[in-house]
Amino acid sequence: MTPKTTLKAIASGLASVLVVLSLGLPANAASCEATRPLSRATVTNDSLEQGVSLTRYSFQAGEGNSSPYESRFTVTKSNLNYTTLTPTTAPYLRDQSQLSLAQGVSALVHVNGDFFDFSSRMPYSAIARGSQLTYSPQVRSKVIGIRSVTASSKTGVLKSSIVKSSGKNFTIYGLNLPVLTGSKTIAYSSAFASSVLPAAAASILVVSGKVKTVYQRGTTIRPSSGYVFSAVGSAATNLKKLKVGATFSYRPPVGRIPQLSRDYLTSSGTITNSAGTVLASISA
Repeated sequence: MTPKTTLKAIASGLASVLVVLSLGLPANAASCEATRPLSRATVTNDSLEQGVSLTRYSFQAGEGNSSPYESRFTVTKSNLNYTTLTPTTAPYLRDQSQLSLAQGVSALVHVNGDFFDFSSRMPYSAIARGSQLTYSPQVRSKVIGIRSVTASSKTGVLKSSIVKSSGKNFTIYGLNLPVLTGSKTIAYSSAFASSVLPAAAASILVVSGKVKTVYQRGTTIRPSSGYVFSAVGSAATNLKKLKVGATFSYRPPVGRIPQLSRDYLTSSGTITNSAGTVLASISA
């Protein structure tokens, strides 16, 4: 799998290409029971690809809810630069295994959802095909959708840029990314989420467009100003050759990431935010 498709969140339900999940259910939909305190659960943590962490909360029978069965829910954390959100659906009025839906798109993580009332067999979620709504509830309700938004130094940016210095071209593969692998160079600023940078074979500190420090064995210290450029593999060899004072002009790239958005759906099928502004870029 490519980095951009390493993690996929899957939602299943009605027969449509894309589904917008409705948070406002009608009166005849099954009611939900609040999860009991997490302190009752057994917690396990796993590390997946591309810096993804997966946390499982497992409850013994009767501990998570009033059900006589054991229960579990999972929480996953990842950098959205490495995340692809792919809604998938079962045929209309038919059930389909969550496992088969997830396997159909090689998902690492999936989210389950029942999108129609089993009594009336009518959907209580909005349905979209090709970013166009084809069904919506009769009343204004909250919805969850996927939107593409501009990445920032806080979210990290997975996009390459070229820096020329000392007669050589240096490819910078991204800004503030949590994973540094292969023969690559990544830029890090004070906005990086962790106070500790990924381990590197070589690093340089650049302030005001000039190389201030060369770390022959790399550094894990997050910069308070300027940028730290960290490299591994063959990219580290070229970085070590730079001299203090050399010009190194870096312009942060512009990239986009997926975002789960909680918005509102009107009875006419128009999606708006809490201020009433119409949103046209929602994709699922």
